[in-house]
Amino acid sequence: MSLVDWVNKRIIACIRHAAKPVLIGDEIAVKNTHFALKDATDIVAYEADIYSGSIICLLLSFPGGKLVNVNQEDACWNDLVAALDRLGLTQTQSPEWILQVLSGKQKVPISLRGR
Repeated sequence: MSLVDWVNKRIIACIRHAAKPVLIGDEIAVKNTHFALKDATDIVAYEADIYSGSIICLLLSFPGGKLVNVNQEDACWNDLVAALDRLGLTQTQSPEWILQVLSGKQKVPISLRGR
């Protein structure tokens, strides 16, 4: 194993041990702090490069400057995306914005909330 591989493996291990978001009803919780999805001031979708490739991520902003980052590897991903669609919290439904992110045509993050 090269030094670069070893460093990447350690970084990913630290990320995976960080507090993961959990969806509870229509709230997302991180470290026992709950945020109502309807209170999100912005929702941004972007593609992130990781050790094994790239993944789609969502960055949810809440009042007071609180941020919650969720990606496809998080256990709550599918439930969160479904909740956002069900609650109508994004300008477009998930199949459309996911395709937009994956197409790579838009190299900048996409604001989904659009207030």
